[in-house]
Amino acid sequence: MLKKLFTPTRQEGTFTNVRHKTTHSRRTVVLLLLLATAVVGWLYIFFGSDIFHISRIEIEGMVSLERGQVEREVQEAFDERGKGPWKNVNLLFVDAQDLAAHLEKRLYAKHVTVDKSYPNVLRLKIQEKASSLIVIANNEFYLIDHTGVGIKRISTEEEASILQRVDSPSPAVSEEVPVLRVEDDFVFTPGEQFVDMTTARSWLQAFRDLSDAGFGYRNATLEHPTSTKLVLSLFEPYDVYVDLLAPIRPQIESFYAFSKSKTPAMKITEYVDVRVPGRVYYK
Repeated sequence: MLKKLFTPTRQEGTFTNVRHKTTHSRRTVVLLLLLATAVVGWLYIFFGSDIFHISRIEIEGMVSLERGQVEREVQEAFDERGKGPWKNVNLLFVDAQDLAAHLEKRLYAKHVTVDKSYPNVLRLKIQEKASSLIVIANNEFYLIDHTGVGIKRISTEEEASILQRVDSPSPAVSEEVPVLRVEDDFVFTPGEQFVDMTTARSWLQAFRDLSDAGFGYRNATLEHPTSTKLVLSLFEPYDVYVDLLAPIRPQIESFYAFSKSKTPAMKITEYVDVRVPGRVYYK
């Protein structure tokens, strides 16, 4: 009994706790190092490597647009919106809706869809508006794009069919390139600016609105490039005057309403003018 009472107590519990704490701390450090290594590795994969680097741009729906033009606009969008060394080439950071809106505006497109195919393919689907028109000026025929620049001079072989469309407008809606005759005489060289972009787009938008409204003809006349009175050549024996600075659709609706209310006694030989809202003039 006395022997048991005076036997020294071993401090195994204290050393065991210290050893456990030390082992736990070492494991925690190892796990944190492994986690940090994993995080750095994944960050490198996402941002530092070329896995998500846009290596190919696939484009569908181009008709008059050129691939180089579309690719330049994509790169300009990345440059304008890019922040950081990788954002303009990393597919992860491409804002599809923002890029689509940018391209619709810059390419004068009706609709653009942007899809991201991981890891590195950008897919574009473009629905074009009419992006060019034929301008007849000084007895020469030119193809003008939506920026107002003359693309080329129309060949003599094509002139006959164009003049036929001008002289005999069709009542059916056509997808042919619209024709605009400018009566002002001047010398123009392909590759130069014919008119500014705003004016060129107003012309194209006018033709588009007219086509959407059911007008089948595809040609009109301006006195000079800066004129706002667009003279529409119809399949009727008279012209229709519209204002390029005002919305086209209300003017066309006024013309339709006037046509339905026109009586046989109303003789129209030259024009119907719908440029003043709520009023129609004719001669």
